[in-house]
Order: sequence, then C-alpha cells, then structure tokens
Amino acid sequence: MKRGKKDNLKTMVYIAAFAAVVLLLPQLFRIYSGNPTVMGGEPYYHARLADMILEDNYKTNDWLIYGGRQLDLTPYHFVLAGASYITGTDFALRSVPVLIGILSALVFYLILRRFRADRLMSIVSVVILSSSPVFIYTFNSTQDSLALLFTLIGAYFFFGNDRKSIFLSIVFFMMASLFSLFNVLLIVIPLLIYSFARKRKQKVSMAIFFLLAFVYLVKPTPVFYKLTPISGDVLTEVISDIGGMFGIGIFYFILAIIGIIATWNDKKRYYPFYMILILLGAAFYFAGSYVMVYMNFYLSIFAALGFIKIKEINWQMKMVKNLTFIIIVCGLLFSMISFSTRIADLPPYSRTFTSLQWLKENSKEEFVASHYLNGYFIEYIAERPVLIDGYSISAEDLSGRQADLYSLFHATELNRAEDIMKRYGIRYVMVTSDMKQGIVWERPDEGLLYLFRNNETFKNVYSSKEIEIWKYIKNA
Repeated sequence: MKRGKKDNLKTMVYIAAFAAVVLLLPQLFRIYSGNPTVMGGEPYYHARLADMILEDNYKTNDWLIYGGRQLDLTPYHFVLAGASYITGTDFALRSVPVLIGILSALVFYLILRRFRADRLMSIVSVVILSSSPVFIYTFNSTQDSLALLFTLIGAYFFFGNDRKSIFLSIVFFMMASLFSLFNVLLIVIPLLIYSFARKRKQKVSMAIFFLLAFVYLVKPTPVFYKLTPISGDVLTEVISDIGGMFGIGIFYFILAIIGIIATWNDKKRYYPFYMILILLGAAFYFAGSYVMVYMNFYLSIFAALGFIKIKEINWQMKMVKNLTFIIIVCGLLFSMISFSTRIADLPPYSRTFTSLQWLKENSKEEFVASHYLNGYFIEYIAERPVLIDGYSISAEDLSGRQADLYSLFHATELNRAEDIMKRYGIRYVMVTSDMKQGIVWERPDEGLLYLFRNNETFKNVYSSKEIEIWKYIKNA
C-alpha cells in the first residue's frame, strides 16, 4: 500500500473514532446519571413507526393522534425496523443514528479530499463539524441523519468522473429526496449553483433536477419533516451556548466568520459556497434554525479555513499564539461537552417511563391530555392517543386543538374544562414537573391545577416526583 493511501486510511480511522466518542458522549452522560432511557422525544416517534413496519401495520393511518393522520414513512424507518429486528428497538435507537453520523463524517472527509482540499484543512473541518452541537443532536435523535448521509454519498459520487459514479449519485440523491420536499431543494439548488458557477456537469445537474421532481410528483413528501417545533428566536437557536438545540458554539461561529473574510480575496473560487450560504440563510425565514442541520457542513469548511488563517498569522510572540489556540480549542470543547450534558438530561426520565407503563396497564384506549412535548412518550410507551404531539403537521384542525388544549389547562370554570374533555373524549391528564414550572403553569393553583381539587370530577390515580396522572371520573 502506498504511503499516501496508508496515511489517508489511518486518518479515516482516527476520524471515525473521534466521531464515535463525540456522539456517544451524551448517551454515556445519561447512563451515568442513572437514566437508562433513550433521550429526546423524536426517537420514540421513529420507534413506533419502525414497530408498525415490523408488524406489517404501516399501510394504515396513525390513529394515536386525534383525528388520525397519514403515516409519513421515510427510508430511516425501514432501516431502523431492520436494525430493531436484529438487535431490538432500544439498541437500534441508540446505535443507528450514531453509526450514520460516523459514516457521514467519513464521507464528508472524502468529499473534501476529492475537492483537493489539503489534509490539515480537511481534518480540521471534519473535527469542527463532528464536535458541533447540531451534529451531536442530529446524529443522536433525528431521522435527518440518514437524509444527510444519502446526500453526502450522492455528492461524493457526483464529483466522480465516470458513468458509474453518476448513476450511483442519482440513486443516493433519489433516496435522500424521499424525506421531504425541503430536502429535495437542498440537494438540487446547491448542485445547480455549483454546476453553473463552475460550468461543469450542467446537464447532469439538470437531469437530477428533473428526475427528483418526477420522484416527488409520483411520491409526494411533506414540505418539512420537523418533528420538534423550533423557537422563533433565531439567535438563541443558532448559538448553542445560549440555548439552541440546532446550533453551533460561539467559537465555531467566530471561526466561520474569520474564514469567510479570509477567503474573500479569492472569492471566485468560493463563490458557489457563498451563494449556497446566502440561500440557506434565507431559508431561516421558512424553516427556522432547522436549516443549521444542513448549513453546518458548509460552515465547518469556513471555520476550518478561519482556524488555519489564524495559524498562518506571523505571530511575534509564540506564547500569545499558543494561548490563542488553547482558548479556541477549549471554547470548542466547552460547547461540545456542555451541550452533551444538556441533551443527556432531556426527557423522558426513568419515572416518566414507569408512569406511562402504569397507564398502559391500568387504562383503556382513551385520550390523554398533556403538553405536546410528552406526546411521543404517551403514544409509544403507554400506547394511548393524544390531542397533539411534536409532529401534528398532517393532523386536521391543529390550531383549533392547540387553542382548546390551552383553554383546558387554563380553565377557571369546571364546566368549561368538562366541555373540552367531553368533546375530545379525554379521560386522563398527564402533568409533569416541567409543566408546573413554567411550560404550562406558573402557579400551583392555576387553571386546571386548581380544578383538580374537585374530587367528584377528578381523581389522582398516579403520583411520583415528576409525574401526576389525573383521571376524569364523572360519567366514567
């Protein structure tokens, strides 16, 4: 084996190991804290759909949401179902997105090398990418992980020079397009910008555009597949250090800005990337910080260039140079570790799991009212229907149900609360400690919490430190 190939293989092993450690860190923090459950709500939605595939029950509507909704299956659910069949659902939920993340980091490195980026720049870019909060979250909890992997593999083959590569590129782009219309646009627009800016593979790009448009017409997908509603505060969401889930660290952001400024003198070379970043920035208006899932790959390139630019500055004092790099590295590590500990503390908690298993065993298939963040847990663990969950985009009259649920939680008159519960067939109300601490109520005697005192109407059937379950007993 030639020395260059051997070094490249060794680098890829190191990248895979680094990505694995970073992605497993939140899971290790979570287990160490004594919480063995899979973190976050979205994995439980995917687990339920994967189970429906294994039970050959995926051709019906989803009836665990009020009014029912169409099942929006993606390739991720079939991959997860296959893995669940072999390893069990719990292990598949933990391992599949992590393995996809490791492969994505490796393919991204290969794309950079195919673009003839030097080895140092490629490594720094992948390290910054892999340690970013949005990468950690995406490749631990979301199905976007597989969409990104398919898109990256498609891009890798697209930049090949033979017909086989073009064919494979089209295959993987087609698989990536099965996730959402937004994902189709994020494939097609960058390809067209690159091809027409570089005057290369314009016919291939146009062919892929028409092919993906045809696939969408044959099998329409949701415009977005956002399973977690995102705050409208873009700055807070984009900077993970101040609370963003789909964000990057402040030092990463600064490095990316330095990289963009440093490459401006060579703007002809980077023109397509500037255009793509501008368009992705405009997409914030429609998709919020969810765009960062995709923008992260472009920003990591500029962040790496910014890092190298700082390295190449002719420092008069070596100590200042070393101190600067120590601060940057520590800043990136701080964002990674603090974010990992934060998402390691996401619900569900052990008591949540126990309480919902109790509800499954001690109730009929009747509606449960709770905050939408608890929807996926109630549907998967308790197997009970809810009014709304994090993904209610295809369910009917969403705004009306949101308004009614708000009115129920804040009702000051018993008749008003009963009218809403009877209209939707609600028999149980699940109250979490988070709901009492600002998510729904500010005071312990506010709205429905006060009405619970009427023991002829409501009965507390389950209580723990984190969870209360109240049953509507009138006319039961």
